[in-house]
Amino acid sequence: MLHIKQNYSLQNYNTFRVDILAKQLITVENENDVLEVCKNDFLEPENYFILWWGSNILFTNPEISTVIKNEIKGFEVLEKNDDTVVIRVGSGEDWHQTVLRCAESERYGLENLALIPGTVWAAPVQNIGAYGVEAKDLIVEVEAIELFTWEKKVFSNEECLFWYRSSIFKKVLKQRYFITSVSFKLSLHKNLNLSYKGITDEIAARGLTQANLRASQMVEIVSHIRKTKLPDHHTVWTAGSFFQNPIVSLAVRNKLEKSYPDMPRYPIDDSTVKLSAGWLVEQAGFKGYFDHGVWTHKAHALILIHDGSSTGKKIWEFAQLIQQKVKDQFAVELVAEVNVL
Repeated sequence: MLHIKQNYSLQNYNTFRVDILAKQLITVENENDVLEVCKNDFLEPENYFILWWGSNILFTNPEISTVIKNEIKGFEVLEKNDDTVVIRVGSGEDWHQTVLRCAESERYGLENLALIPGTVWAAPVQNIGAYGVEAKDLIVEVEAIELFTWEKKVFSNEECLFWYRSSIFKKVLKQRYFITSVSFKLSLHKNLNLSYKGITDEIAARGLTQANLRASQMVEIVSHIRKTKLPDHHTVWTAGSFFQNPIVSLAVRNKLEKSYPDMPRYPIDDSTVKLSAGWLVEQAGFKGYFDHGVWTHKAHALILIHDGSSTGKKIWEFAQLIQQKVKDQFAVELVAEVNVL
């Protein structure tokens, strides 16, 4: 049976704490609930939204017709051999708790993605990543339901069209499919990614060695690093990093290096380089910048915060101002990592 609330505020369902009204909030707990929503004309085209958690969303309109809140749970082993295990996880499961559960049972691969706020749903949609690991490298398949044809489809890793902080679900098929579960392939042997210097420094500071480090300890270390670097969304109204790190051509990099020789840059391949969005925003003069209840974090210019006196529209205007200033100064386009609705 569907749980439906009328004229419901979503302020507590998004980490920006923007006060938006849902004419109806429908909570689904399984595939049958999703199909019931689809088949009973609850969805008004172009005026509905699937809410998977609210940690990477900026609502810019004061009202939306229908919001489907995802509460699909589940955790099961699909395949297992001497080396690897494939697990299927309900899309409404808490992401960090899923990472922790896998680590505690010595299933390796997800540790570097600890403490990323949200649910399992976000893993394929955003192709979440941190400290040298991306979800795309671990996802086997994604199960979903098309909202208007009611078709069930299993997307292979290749069909998800993963790229940097994005996927087919964020772009081409945005809000067209309801993801019900995600399957991950993890290692049963120690397979830690220690490419990030901050992690190896913290391992050494704790008197640990890479040889005796357990997956659960890795989760604790990554969580500690995130807590020291990023504001807590439970106490600060933010969606975390607002912009993606831009990927540019070597020609653009070479041109910028002439004026900014100390500019951080990270080679991707033989033709492209990733730049630091935070550095670009800071150089454009926005570190700690405040305007009408919205500001950038004093330590991390990539993080936008507001005090509750502003609206989603005002926050987005603030973000667009940053985009324009960066474009004017560097001729580089900043793309929002946050979903702007």
